[in-house]
Amino acid sequence: MTGAASIVAVVAVALAAAAPAPAAFTAEQRATVDRTIADEMRRSGYPGMVVGLWSPRGSYVTAQGVSDIDTQAPIDPDQPFRIGSVTKTFTATLVLQLVERGKLRLADRLSRFLPKVPQAKRIRIRNLLSHTSGVPDLTQGINARVQLFPEASWRPGQLIRLTSLQPSQCAVGDCFFYSNTNFVILGRIAEMVTGRPLAQLYERRIFEPLGLEQTSFAPGTSVPADIVHGYIEVAPASITDTTGWNLSWAFSAGAMVSTLNDLHTYARALATGRGLLSERMQTRRLRFVPLRLTGRVFRYGLGIAKFGTYLGHNGQVPGYGAMMLSSPDRRATLIALGNTAVTFDKLGSGTPPDPDLFGIADKLREVLAGDGGESARRARDARPPG
Repeated sequence: MTGAASIVAVVAVALAAAAPAPAAFTAEQRATVDRTIADEMRRSGYPGMVVGLWSPRGSYVTAQGVSDIDTQAPIDPDQPFRIGSVTKTFTATLVLQLVERGKLRLADRLSRFLPKVPQAKRIRIRNLLSHTSGVPDLTQGINARVQLFPEASWRPGQLIRLTSLQPSQCAVGDCFFYSNTNFVILGRIAEMVTGRPLAQLYERRIFEPLGLEQTSFAPGTSVPADIVHGYIEVAPASITDTTGWNLSWAFSAGAMVSTLNDLHTYARALATGRGLLSERMQTRRLRFVPLRLTGRVFRYGLGIAKFGTYLGHNGQVPGYGAMMLSSPDRRATLIALGNTAVTFDKLGSGTPPDPDLFGIADKLREVLAGDGGESARRARDARPPG
């Protein structure tokens, strides 16, 4: 869930610091952004990357590299990617809609649905949404098998049972522990209370209302024919194509596919709640818990993260990285998608990926702010010590 995350802090602070008067990105700024992304792709081994920035200053979409190493086909901004844990925002939205309809309550105990999960009598829906359940992360128990048998199929119940064999990370509500299992459980609960498959629920309640025609729930090996190929390095100079890997293990925690344009539309709806949730429910969703992770202040609400004034999520599955953020205050949105990511043994459980992984944030903030670097220096000075 690292992946294209640099553009996160990058553009977030850059757009936040921009002058209020609308002004398009200059040719020099665009060229510098392109050059910076190309430099990072070389350092991090990304075959390709697409990035979109939208703000009152204008918009800029750039695509660099290839979507298929074998054919050397250039990457296209309209191509779909796997988006990893950005999926969690869709699942949380669906669950909150069910709360609004009276099918669920945030205070409902997990024991009502899955009584065999450890601490199920204490875990509530809101704990699952906010990663305060103490439930272990499923990747800890299945990573070796997924790497050995990447095309194997996993059932949600099987994943939940295997995770239940591991010790709880902490008492319910006593800690923030980022666990994919929380959202696999939430996906199963949504199916249980509606009697409908998740794919249908996402389609009817989120994709169709927002017009997300290129977004789909793809938990198996079936993906769009034009999807960008994903790659991981399994050994030095040994690259594996992960495009056909079975992502049933990620289920409602990370198995969605989408495009830059669809995520642009969805990111704005997610950040404001418009077209998805009532104003009252959106307010409840955005009650954040401040956390000190990766050397910076990070906040997490109900299936949504906050970085400064920007709301959204990042995501990673083997072969793909994604970042989606939008700021209602700044009327700015940024999406970054790349086609490589670390393999399972480097995916850390317990904390979400650092939103500033590329190490190019200061450079792009300075370029996009267009103020000679003053805003970037102010941002550096304001960082919490890490």
